[in-house]
Amino acid sequence: IYHERGAARDLLGYRLDVTDVYLGSVILATHEHLEPEAVALHQQALEQWSEQVDNYLAAVADARRKHQAMIELSDALRVSILDQGLDRAIHVLKRYVPYKDLAL
Repeated sequence: IYHERGAARDLLGYRLDVTDVYLGSVILATHEHLEPEAVALHQQALEQWSEQVDNYLAAVADARRKHQAMIELSDALRVSILDQGLDRAIHVLKRYVPYKDLAL
């Protein structure tokens, strides 16, 4: 957590990363200087809020990834030759599921 004491106010910041992708930062600016106890409380609240946003965005990204995998699997299995469709579906699964976790 970032904390800077400016001339007339305090700035608190927290980095937002979703699945290791940097999205930006959340900055909280106060109207006046804060006491050390208040800084700690604001930092804790900012961190908790940022983690909630991070968890929500990660869930959205995960749902999108699963939906994309289902679309690709569906397309692969539409092939009129079963053997080719299954091969394509397995290649799709290998891209989305780590091989060590994949059991067919």
